[in-house]
Amino acid sequence: MKKITVLEKLLSDAVFDSENEARRWVMTGRVLCNDQRVDSVFEKIAPDAVIRVKEAYKRNFVGKGSLKLSGALSAFGITVSRRVCLDCGASTGGFTDCLLQHGADRVYAVDAGHGMLAEKLRKDARVIDLEQTNLSDPSLAALDPAPDLVTLDLSYLSLKTAFLPVEEILHGKGEIVALVKPIFETADAALRRSGEINDEGALIAVLEDLIAFFAERAEVSGLCASPVRGNTGVVEFFLHLKLGGACRCTIENQTDAIRRVVGEALALPRFSKKESK
Repeated sequence: MKKITVLEKLLSDAVFDSENEARRWVMTGRVLCNDQRVDSVFEKIAPDAVIRVKEAYKRNFVGKGSLKLSGALSAFGITVSRRVCLDCGASTGGFTDCLLQHGADRVYAVDAGHGMLAEKLRKDARVIDLEQTNLSDPSLAALDPAPDLVTLDLSYLSLKTAFLPVEEILHGKGEIVALVKPIFETADAALRRSGEINDEGALIAVLEDLIAFFAERAEVSGLCASPVRGNTGVVEFFLHLKLGGACRCTIENQTDAIRRVVGEALALPRFSKKESK
């Protein structure tokens, strides 16, 4: 079988769209052929060789958080175009990037940390970088224009605790897409110390408790498993809340839905940075 160059393989398999893009990724050492690093686009390989690209998701997004939120927006049928959004727990900006790519007019990127937002986003005129800002900071309730969609990717803070300040930021009307990290929601001290919950019963209990809590304060209209596992392989979920209407849960067959999404989450493979297009 006649060998071909790595470049020919990358372009024929539509791994990259251009020679320049392929060269850039090869030069960073993130292109693998049969799990071996490729050092030149002109290396000769078999046509049926397996090409993989480390952190391929970064071709389109600044982080894997974008993959998570993209899945949730699709699952919940949320339209982002032309909206003003607030991303709390922005970090490098995975959610922020996703919101922009779905057409947001403006995104307030809020994080208690400093200097974490990706340069690409710091330079984007649609992004307002609100670093070193806590969710409870009163300035967030005075933003102009005010957001009508808030995304939450929080660590070491329960979504229950976050709800009141988010409600104030939205002035009681709007939508919340919240990433559920079970380890920060469980009341079981032993599970919290373990750092990871993979027990089906414990996960179901967490989701049941959260939905019951929010159904007294908002409309709980959606639940899905995150399409990508979190750090260290933890399973995560998304909740979709609507403020300004009746307080209730409108998830059809709630008990079955919870069991289904927990099963889907546990069946997910651990996220691999070597995944290719």
